[in-house]
Amino acid sequence: MVAYSPPGRSYFGLERLSDGGLDRLSGPVDTPDEAHLVYQFPLPPLLLHTLTSGEAGTLATWLSSLPELPPGCSYLNFTASHDGIGVRPLEGRMPAHDIEALTELMHRFGGFVSMRANPGGEDTPYEINITWFDAMKGTRRGADPWQVERFLCSQNLMMALQGIPALYLHSMTASLNDHEGVERSGRLRSLNRRRWQREELDELLDSRNTPTREVFMALKRRLAVRRREPARCCHRRECPPWTRGASASPPPRSDAHAAQAPRPPATSPRPARHPRPRCCAGS
Repeated sequence: MVAYSPPGRSYFGLERLSDGGLDRLSGPVDTPDEAHLVYQFPLPPLLLHTLTSGEAGTLATWLSSLPELPPGCSYLNFTASHDGIGVRPLEGRMPAHDIEALTELMHRFGGFVSMRANPGGEDTPYEINITWFDAMKGTRRGADPWQVERFLCSQNLMMALQGIPALYLHSMTASLNDHEGVERSGRLRSLNRRRWQREELDELLDSRNTPTREVFMALKRRLAVRRREPARCCHRRECPPWTRGASASPPPRSDAHAAQAPRPPATSPRPARHPRPRCCAGS
C-alpha cells in the first residue's frame, strides 16, 4: 500500500478499540496505548457489492455506524491489498444470496474464492482473490465498457472518506489478474501480486492509450487534490449525497473496451461535476 505511517503507529481492526476501548477512553487527551490506525476491512467488499449490484444502502448504513475515534487515532481506508478481499465482514450485513452472487461474479471476472471450513463441516467464502481493476470489469449484468470509470469511482469514494487513504501498487498500475503467477506459486493470492518488469511497466505508462497510464495519471491527480483537503475531510454524517443510491450501471456506450487495449478518446461529454460538500470545502 502507498500510505504514510508515523513512527510508533500500529494497526488494528475496529473491534480492538470497541472491546471496552471507546468506553475506557473518556477524556479529550486520552489516546490508546496499543494501536492507532483502524483498518477498514468491511470497506472493500461492501464497495465491491455496491458498484456491481447498484445497491448502496448496505454501504451507507455501515458508514453511518462508524464511531468517532479517540484523539491520536484514525481510519485507514483501502480497497485492495497484497491479500485478497475479505468476505467475512459481509456476514450479518448482507443476505447469503447477495454474498453468493458477488463471489460468482468474481469467478466470471477471472478471480478465485478461498473457502474456510466451519466447525459443522460446511465451507463458506473467506476471501476473494482478484485484482481490484479486474473486479471493476462490470456488474451483475456482465462485463461492460466502463471498467476504468467504475474503478476510478471506487477510488474517489475511498479517498473521500475520513481517515488515511491507502493505495495498493497494483491499483495504481491497473494490474490484471496474474494467472501465470498462481500457476508458478500454487497460491491464489499470487493473482494480485504480479511482479512487474521495469521495461514492461514503463512501456504501458508511456503509451497514451492504455488503462495503466490512464489510471495512474488519474490517481496522481486525485491524490494531489486529496492532499489539499482538510484532515477531517468528509465526516461520516456529511457524506456527499450522490454516494447514496448511486447507480452502478452507467448507460452503455458504443466503443467496446478491452483491458490493456488502446482506448479511443471519449466522444461523449463528461457528466457535470457535483459541488463539494461543506466538509470537503477548502478554506
